[in-house]
Amino acid sequence: MKPKYLIISISGLMSFHSIIAGYLGYDVSIESESIGYTALLLSISWWIYEDAKKQEYWGAQQAGAFIIYLWPIILPIYLFQTRRWKGLMILIGILTLIIMPWTLGWIAYYLNPSNG
Repeated sequence: MKPKYLIISISGLMSFHSIIAGYLGYDVSIESESIGYTALLLSISWWIYEDAKKQEYWGAQQAGAFIIYLWPIILPIYLFQTRRWKGLMILIGILTLIIMPWTLGWIAYYLNPSNG
């Protein structure tokens, strides 16, 4: 599976779980949230590494484990250096996929009349 499809799939599954839990009035457990975000962030790191190979960008290829730990710093720099301002749209999309599960769960919670 390609990393970009994995990112979308993980975010979709986390969103579905958050919507169901939120609508029923429950919080998502810390454990499942941690597993989901860890998988999401590892797949983002994998996408950076694979995309750097395609772009022939040596900086991200040499970074190795730093990509996993410092992706919030490396991702914007990498996207700007490889795509200039078009990379901003990709960054906004990735940040949206990260925030989406929490936001949709919160919305689902308040859409249920018995929770409000």
